[in-house]
Amino acid sequence: MSLFKIFIQCHSGLDPESKALSAGRAEILNQVQDDKERLPLIEQAVIKNLDPSLPDGDVDLYTVRNNWKKLLTEIKNHNHSLAALLASNCQAITADGNEITITTPYDFYKEKLNDRDNKLTVETVFGKILGLKIRLKIVTNKEAGITIEPPKQETTQESTGDQGSLIDSAMELMGAKVVEE
Repeated sequence: MSLFKIFIQCHSGLDPESKALSAGRAEILNQVQDDKERLPLIEQAVIKNLDPSLPDGDVDLYTVRNNWKKLLTEIKNHNHSLAALLASNCQAITADGNEITITTPYDFYKEKLNDRDNKLTVETVFGKILGLKIRLKIVTNKEAGITIEPPKQETTQESTGDQGSLIDSAMELMGAKVVEE
């Protein structure tokens, strides 16, 4: 039952002053109801991409990568931790139509970047920088098939030679001998 119908049923047995107050309340209640009904439409407009003045279009990976530092700088004005998250080993790997795929090394980062508010912020800021409506797809390096090996510690003859000469010097100072069994 709509609020207006409830108002009519309650309104019929009131004195003129109460009727005026009830009419005012009913008008406010109907306005609130109208706003509630429009809210999903507003949310959809925001989710679909924020700035209706931005045109649809294709973005290329070269443009995305060339504007990455600008994104990091601009995003700081909105969310410092989000800027730090994007700066720490996240990178754009593909751009297909208006969808940009960003990889991250950790599932935790992926969850944070897929958070509705964070994703919306990045899409809005990057969309304005690129001048296009964009959508983000966040994946882990593993999901993207990217393997990043940790830097190897190289042992060179020079470094083992230095270590050997250090041991030899220590043995000489202490008068020690190597005993083989």
